[in-house]
Amino acid sequence: MLAKHLLPNDDDRVCLISDRHSGLISAINYVPAFKFPRGVHRFCLRHVCSNFNKKFNNIRLKDLCWRAGAEVNARKFERIMTEIRELNEEAYNWLGMIDKTQWTLSHDSGWRTGILTTNMSECVNGVLKGARRLPIVAIVQITFHRSVRYFLERTTRCHRMLNANQEWADFAFRIFEARQAEAVHHIVQKFDYNQQSASVLNIELDWSGFACKITS
Repeated sequence: MLAKHLLPNDDDRVCLISDRHSGLISAINYVPAFKFPRGVHRFCLRHVCSNFNKKFNNIRLKDLCWRAGAEVNARKFERIMTEIRELNEEAYNWLGMIDKTQWTLSHDSGWRTGILTTNMSECVNGVLKGARRLPIVAIVQITFHRSVRYFLERTTRCHRMLNANQEWADFAFRIFEARQAEAVHHIVQKFDYNQQSASVLNIELDWSGFACKITS
C-alpha cells in the first residue's frame, strides 16, 4: 500500500530513511517498488551513532562517527575514518560493515537531499502524542485535526516572517540578533604591522552614569 501511494508513476523516485530495524529492512527488501533505481533505503545517522556508542561507549568516537556520516566530501570522509581507525580499529571495522551509501552523505549520490535523520517523522509523533490506545475513529479525528493545526500554525508563522523580510527562521534569527547586540560593543584597534607596534587599551565603563575612561 505504501509503495502504491508513494510511487504511482514509473518515473517516481523515493528515499526511505529509517532506523536499522531488521523487520523494516526485511519488508523493504520484499517490495520490488523500493528497489533501485526507483527507491533506496538509507539509515538514520542518529540511530547509527547511538548504536555505535552503545557498542564502544566513547564520546570522541561517537562525535567522529557523526562527522563521518555528515561529511559531504569523500576525501574528508576518508580522513575522518582514518582518525577513527587510529583511535579504535574495532570501531573502524564496525562502521566498515555498514554500506557507505546507507549512512554517509559523501556516498549517498544525493538521494537524501541532505537529510541525515528521521527527525522529520519523529516530529509527527510529537504532534500525535496521546492518540494511542484511543478508539479508531478518535485516532482518525485527532490525527486530522492536529495535523491541520500543525501546518496552519506554521504557515501563519512563515507568512509573518516573509512579510517582515526575515531571511531566517525564528530560532536562527534570535541568535543573529543576540550576536548583533554583542557586536555593537566590540572595538577594533588597527595597528601598523610593518612597524611591529601596537597599543593596548583598557576601557572602564561606568554604566550608572554612562561614563567611559580609556587608558593605554
